Amino acid sequence: MAHGLKSPRRSLCQGALPLAHYGHDRWHTSQYGFELPDEPVVSVSDRKPGAGLPESFILHQNYPNPFSLAGGSVHRQSLATEIRYELPEASQVRLRIFNLLGAEIRSLVATTKPAGFYNVRWDGKDERGNALPSGVYFYRLEVEPKAKRAQNVILTRKLVLL
Repeated sequence: MAHGLKSPRRSLCQGALPLAHYGHDRWHTSQYGFELPDEPVVSVSDRKPGAGLPESFILHQNYPNPFSLAGGSVHRQSLATEIRYELPEASQVRLRIFNLLGAEIRSLVATTKPAGFYNVRWDGKDERGNALPSGVYFYRLEVEPKAKRAQNVILTRKLVLL
């Protein structure tokens, strides 16, 4: 530089302008002790003992509902619905699909299951593999607990096939 002036680039790097230093946290808050929103703090004492098993028999609403068999070359996985249920103890389980008239369309589960959480996919087809027409259907979970003192449980929910 001919006239004794400093280069503008050099003066910026040497602290002519105050630059914030954000090296201590990835959210650039300049606050020490900042708790990140996507990293919750959870301790082991927050969990209840035995939280790994359900507390009661539950039949969840299917998802997606309504669901469609139309879709052409769309992923086949998206052309089904998922039915979830929970068993707090070992039981004989039957999960069946019925039409509006009460006729059984398809049996999805008919076996003994240990306590736990379960998912079943239904593709909207009957026992023979034929696609069913659009309409309202019901799915029913019948549970017979292995413990003789427990009562049988029957839970029913509605689903829509487009």
